[in-house]
Amino acid sequence: GLSLGIACLIAVLLYVLDVLSYDRFHTKAERIYQINSISGYDGSSNRYSTTSTPLADAIRSDVPEVEEAARLFGRQATIQLVDFDSLSVDKKYLEDNFFFADPSILKIFSFAFLSGDPNTALANPNQIILTERIARKYFSSTEAALGKQLLFEGSIPLEVSAVIADLPIQSTNNIELLSNFENYYNIEPSHARDFLRRDWLYNPLSTYVLLKDGSTPLEVT
Repeated sequence: GLSLGIACLIAVLLYVLDVLSYDRFHTKAERIYQINSISGYDGSSNRYSTTSTPLADAIRSDVPEVEEAARLFGRQATIQLVDFDSLSVDKKYLEDNFFFADPSILKIFSFAFLSGDPNTALANPNQIILTERIARKYFSSTEAALGKQLLFEGSIPLEVSAVIADLPIQSTNNIELLSNFENYYNIEPSHARDFLRRDWLYNPLSTYVLLKDGSTPLEVT
C-alpha cells in the first residue's frame, strides 16, 4: 500500500510538472497571455479560449499596456510542391498543423530560426515558414527549402521564407507550417471575407498579447 501510494504521488507530480512546463520555452513567457472570452446567457456564463477576428486590432489601438498582439488560427491544409522549371504541380500533402498568424507572432513567441530573417519572414501574404521536419519531408534538407514554392489549397502560391526548429512537445500550438494571417481571409469566398474581418460574435481563433515590461494583467483589465 505504501509503495502504491508513493507511485501515485510520483505520477501526479510528474503530470503537474509536465503541465506547468508547457510554453515555458518562450523567452518572454512571463509577459505572454492568451485572451479568453466569456459569454453570458440567462444567468449562466461560459468561458472560451477563442476570440473574434477584430479583437487584436482593437487591443493594438486601445490598450496601451500591450506591446504586441497577434491572432493565430490552425487548420488542416492541402499542400502541393511547385516546380517552376517544369511548370508542374505534384506531391500533394495533407498537413494537420497549418497555421495563419499575424507577423507580430514572431515578436511574441520564440522560434529558433535555422534560415531566413525573423524580421521579414511573414511580412507578405505569399510567404510561409516551415519547421525543420516539414522542410526535410518536402525538400530533404533545410537548406534546400528556402525560396521554394508551395501551393496552398490548390489556389494560393506561397514561398518558403524561413525554416525554424521543431517546436518542443510542451507547446500548446503544434505549429509546423506558418503563413501570414491575410491568407485566413484569402482562402475564403470574397463575400465571406468582409464578415470574417468585422464580425465580433464569430470567435474561431486565438489571440495572444505580449504585455509591456512592468505591466500586469490587472492593469489591462
